[in-house]
Amino acid sequence: MLRRFALILMAAALFWVYRIAFLYSIGYATAIHFPAWWLRLIPRNVHGIFAWSFLCHSVAVLLVTLPVAWILARFYGRLGVYLGAAAALALVIPDILSTVRYSHLMSAFGLTVATADLIKVAVALPLSVWLLLKLPSNIRWSGP
Repeated sequence: MLRRFALILMAAALFWVYRIAFLYSIGYATAIHFPAWWLRLIPRNVHGIFAWSFLCHSVAVLLVTLPVAWILARFYGRLGVYLGAAAALALVIPDILSTVRYSHLMSAFGLTVATADLIKVAVALPLSVWLLLKLPSNIRWSGP
């Protein structure tokens, strides 16, 4: 009983930290201006700016998601995938409601970007936990 309570409390604290870290990292990733070398790689136009923004957002999502996914996989096992899905949905549902509410004001490109970001955030945590669970163990059989 005490172990179950400790796991529930740990999951709640982990999701709170995940949410705060996620919001700060996405805010920071959004504020990063593309560097000078990016102008030579992709011309400075809508596609280059979109590609830089998408890259920074993806890296921020992975950097925040992977430690949380590792903790979920380590302590919760297969249940971690469901906990990750619940946390991702709790994080994405307010944004989905906001996107639906203001979709008539957005361009088709903006709506596509918002939808891609929401899908990325909703899938990242449960998929990362599942992939970490599929990794082979480091425990080697020593034989007889």
